[in-house]
Amino acid sequence: MTFRRETYRRTGRLSTHPVGRRDRGFTLTEALVTILVFSFFLGVLFFTISYGFRTFSVAVARSDVTTEARRLMLFMENELRSSAYFSIKTVKRTVGGSLARDGLCFVSLLDWSRPDAYNATEGRPDWDRYLIYYATKETPSGSLVRTAINPQSALDVGSFPYPPFADKPFDYMLDDPLQYKGSDLANTRILASKVKSFSVSTVATSSEVDVRTILRQNGIMTRRGDGNREGGTFELHYRVHPQNTN
Repeated sequence: MTFRRETYRRTGRLSTHPVGRRDRGFTLTEALVTILVFSFFLGVLFFTISYGFRTFSVAVARSDVTTEARRLMLFMENELRSSAYFSIKTVKRTVGGSLARDGLCFVSLLDWSRPDAYNATEGRPDWDRYLIYYATKETPSGSLVRTAINPQSALDVGSFPYPPFADKPFDYMLDDPLQYKGSDLANTRILASKVKSFSVSTVATSSEVDVRTILRQNGIMTRRGDGNREGGTFELHYRVHPQNTN
């Protein structure tokens, strides 16, 4: 490398630098490459974060719907199993032309732990309460409601099915459960809030009740056969044989 010596007359200072060297910044090509590399890593980071949030939301949705399904199993299946098949009254109805939002009424006991709640001769329960399960008609998701009824008339106690419900079932199956103020009302509880379909039917040959419930899973999408996407669902299907059926 050749060095050039220059002497400034005014200051008398000597400056030495390599011949041909010039100060310069990034070229346009270098800047574009840097931006592309940075964008690539930023995209990978965004995809990783969004996938993590997606996985978390799916897990939460599944946990929520599983909790609701267990709540339904805890109440409906156990109470149906303790009931009597001949007391059951079902009401069929739909929304949107295809989604079932049925109703179900059956006999029960106010207090199963009382020794005097059973017939001393036959050992069967002396029925004194009715339970109504039904799905409201809101779209796209309704609520599954459990209503406990204590009959006010002595003629209704132990009658099968429950006469007021058999005569006017829609007086009990209200979209706003709190609007029912009948004197026979004991309590009302909403068991599920993401009900897509609630279908109930009886099987006379085996004295069973067939219950099929479809719950929506928020945050989960599935692809239908026609290529369209719709919200994911969780289906709960079981048959119950009421044990106090004689």
